[in-house]
Amino acid sequence: MLTERRSNVKSEIVPEKKTEVVTRIVEKDPIDIQIATAKRYPRDVAKFQKDALDMATLDEASAGECFYTMPRAGKNITGPSVRLAEIVYSAWGNMHSGTRLKEVSEKHVHCESVVWDLERNVRHTEEVARRITKSSGVRYNDDMIATTGAAGRSIAFRDAIFRVVPRGIFRIFSYWPFVGLASTCFAMFASMCCRRGRVFTAGFSST
Repeated sequence: MLTERRSNVKSEIVPEKKTEVVTRIVEKDPIDIQIATAKRYPRDVAKFQKDALDMATLDEASAGECFYTMPRAGKNITGPSVRLAEIVYSAWGNMHSGTRLKEVSEKHVHCESVVWDLERNVRHTEEVARRITKSSGVRYNDDMIATTGAAGRSIAFRDAIFRVVPRGIFRIFSYWPFVGLASTCFAMFASMCCRRGRVFTAGFSST
């Protein structure tokens, strides 16, 4: 045992304790740990497709929520929903995300979402502005502003997800009903749309 004398007080030099090592590991940047874990356990695209399909076709309600339809300029626009983005996010794995209400101006709420593919080191920030005034120009009340802000954050998250996850992966998902890999999903969508008097259309523009 090594000792040293200083003002007649003995002090002992001891080896580093295990608890001190553990503390340093815990204090390591969480993002670095997530990146290292993502590299150690890379994703499997085939497993992603299976997991995503299983979640999307869990029941009719889940399938119906994967797409939205809204009227615009006399036409019905169909696209991938926030629910589908959540499924893709969960099944794709090895990702980090965050959303926030960036600003509330006189007429809009400005929302931001960041999605980061830790395995591929691909990161995208998406901003969305949502109007908080009625057609008459009257500003929403506080509750409606909060609701609009929450919707804006969800939309920003959805758009960021589909910027980070490769388009080809998502295109495969959107066309599954037509290649025979998800007849159940197709039946659910078709049934839902027929009951609502809508024409079901799958597939999205390249823009």
